[in-house]
Amino acid sequence: MASTVLRVDAPTWPFEEFREYLRRLMDEARPRIPDFAELGRLTGINQSVFSRWRSGAAQPGTESLRKVAAVLGVTPVKLFLAAGLTDAQELDLSGQVDLTVLPAELRDFIALYLDGGLTADQQRYARQTVAYIASGLRAELAKSQVKPSGRRRAG
Repeated sequence: MASTVLRVDAPTWPFEEFREYLRRLMDEARPRIPDFAELGRLTGINQSVFSRWRSGAAQPGTESLRKVAAVLGVTPVKLFLAAGLTDAQELDLSGQVDLTVLPAELRDFIALYLDGGLTADQQRYARQTVAYIASGLRAELAKSQVKPSGRRRAG
């Protein structure tokens, strides 16, 4: 089983900022996650691991951060950045997707969502709304597709 903690000799990663960011995400979660014991229960990560992260004695690994992100309702990339595992320049996601091909309304929605100006509840509502719209579009698409009627016999 792979280790979920990267060991470092000295706190060379931004553990204090990470600790504050993680605490803020726990406070914003609905329902609120009151402490790291509860976060550990929800993620399956031992509470002592969180203690080592908070003190800077160990840096979180990507596998653990993915579990935390899923519980807190954020993208893992946000936690990777906060934990100092990567930086925005290294990721350079801007050139991978050409958003200009999307309708302006969708581009505006994506910008608003990614801007960070939404509360956790608003983000959750936005995700639910998009999922609802997508499922409706899938259903309409499935109804409109012509199904093959089988082979015709030569008469």
